[in-house]
Amino acid sequence: MSADELEIAWGLHGELFYLAIRRWVYDMKTPDDLVSVIRAAVVRFLEGAPAAMRALNTASVAGESRRKRAGRENR
Repeated sequence: MSADELEIAWGLHGELFYLAIRRWVYDMKTPDDLVSVIRAAVVRFLEGAPAAMRALNTASVAGESRRKRAGRENR
C-alpha cells in the first residue's frame, strides 16, 4: 500500500474518530443515530476509495512516464 493509499484509509478513520471527539471532548451534539452516520461513511468510503486509488495509480503511471521521457531527453 502506498502512502497516498494509506491516507485514503486514514480519511475514513478520521471522519469516525472526529465524531467521538465532538461528542466526548468538545461536548457537542452529535447525531442520535450514529449507526446510520457510520454506515453512510463506510459506504462512501467503499464506493469512493477504489476510484480514488485508481486515480492515484493513473497519476503515478503518468508521472513515471513523464520522468522517463525527461530522462531520455536529457541524454
